Amino acid sequence: MGKRYEQAFLDGYKPVTLGWKGKLFNEIYYEQLIQYPYINPYEGNPNGYIFFQNGQLKEMYLERMNVAKNEYEKHIVLGEMLGFPVKSVKKYAEMRVLEDELGEYPEIERKQAVGVEWAGFFFTTYLDFIENEIKWLWETYQHPKAVNNLLCLWSKDIDAMEIKYGDYVALDKAVRFIKEKRNLVPINI
Repeated sequence: MGKRYEQAFLDGYKPVTLGWKGKLFNEIYYEQLIQYPYINPYEGNPNGYIFFQNGQLKEMYLERMNVAKNEYEKHIVLGEMLGFPVKSVKKYAEMRVLEDELGEYPEIERKQAVGVEWAGFFFTTYLDFIENEIKWLWETYQHPKAVNNLLCLWSKDIDAMEIKYGDYVALDKAVRFIKEKRNLVPINI
């Protein structure tokens, strides 16, 4: 596993982070994070926290959540506030609504979803736009403590693939490999 999200927050480039009481959180991060504006309990869980780089972000989060009309909109608010790419956030929110309607994990998501870990950001993106989302991530978070981290793409059907920051050729190869493994592109013969 790469850099933890709490550390990315403490390094100053992750705008908002979640925290859950537990051994690692308590021993390493809690005393530092509690110095920042936060909400506890988070989602009604007394062990859950959401931390903000400043009071303005906390107020923005509360305002946006108060006007969110449904779970779809709440997923979008949280994902955007956590600093994730917008298309990934919206598609993830759509998939959660679809999962609630179907009562099971959507098959379309199984074919499209890819986990992304980079510099303390952990989120799901989708093959239809993964390369643009990674480019956005790399261009948005050019912090010195972020750019030296490897990007990791993973899912249940592929082994984790590590890619150096800014290596678009390796990213293209990784995405092509995933698409081929999932039979989403023709294989050149």
